[in-house]
Amino acid sequence: MGAGNVNDALFQGILQALNAGIPVVIASRVPYGEVRPVYAYSGGGIALLRAGAIFARDLNPQKARVLLMAGLGAGHGLPALVSLFNQ
Repeated sequence: MGAGNVNDALFQGILQALNAGIPVVIASRVPYGEVRPVYAYSGGGIALLRAGAIFARDLNPQKARVLLMAGLGAGHGLPALVSLFNQ
């Protein structure tokens, strides 16, 4: 959804994935701009960031998926994955 905010139902699913140890990367298909933590409501970017989601910033979902696969394939844990996306 544009800047990376999601509805409450999707937020609950993301929380379940994160609690199960599955990294979640937030990306957007909008052609310009980046996902970033702006809103703090349930499903807002700040809530997602606090929950442990990774923001793809200006990467589209396809590029974010490749970067995530490369990081996971290299054996990176969550801190290193976050670093990959913040470069």
